[in-house]
Amino acid sequence: MHKQTARATSCLAVTLAALAIFSCTGGKTSHGAKPDSTATASARPVPADTGAVLLTQTADHLFSSAKTPDHFELTVTGASLVKGTATLKITNGSGDVIYSQKFPASYLMGMPVDETAAQRPQEELITSRAKEFFAEANFGKPAIGAGERFDGQHANKANWDEIQSNPGLVGFTYPTGIENNSSIAWSAKQGKVVVYFSCC
Repeated sequence: MHKQTARATSCLAVTLAALAIFSCTGGKTSHGAKPDSTATASARPVPADTGAVLLTQTADHLFSSAKTPDHFELTVTGASLVKGTATLKITNGSGDVIYSQKFPASYLMGMPVDETAAQRPQEELITSRAKEFFAEANFGKPAIGAGERFDGQHANKANWDEIQSNPGLVGFTYPTGIENNSSIAWSAKQGKVVVYFSCC
C-alpha cells in the first residue's frame, strides 16, 4: 500500500472515531491545498489566543538530524480546547526552532465543531487525539518510499523529488484541516522544514 493511501485511511479512521463519541450536524468540509515550501494555510481562521495553556504534549524524535533527536511540542492555548489554538513547534538539538505552525485545536478532532453538542465529549476527543499526535505511526523513514508516485494535486514537485531522493530522511504527518493532513520533512538543500504532501 502506498503511503498516500495509508494517509487517507488514517484520516477516515479519525473521522469514524470521532463519530463514535458524538454525532456531527455539520456537513463535510475539505481543506486540502497544494503545498509549497511552507506549511499550508488553514481555511478556517486561527482562534484568538488568550495565552492560557490548556494542554501540552511533547516527544523527542530523529528528524532534521540523523544523530540528534529534535524536540517536538504541541500546545493548546485559549479559553477552551474546542475553541483554542494548537501550536506545533519543532526545536533542533542546538535549541533553534526550525518549524512552528498554529492551527485551530478543533482540527485534532478530524471533523467540524458541533456548536449544538456538549463541549465535554469534543474536548475529550481533542485530548485523546493530542496524546496520539506524536505516535510512532505518524513518523516514517524513508519519508517517501522509492515506489511512491508524485501527485501534482497534493504535492510540490521540487520538495517531493528532494525528499524522495534521500531515503534517510524522516517524515512527520499531522492534521492541518478538518479532513486534511500534511507531511513534513527537513530539507537540507533549503535549510528548513518543508511540506512535501498535503491531502485529505
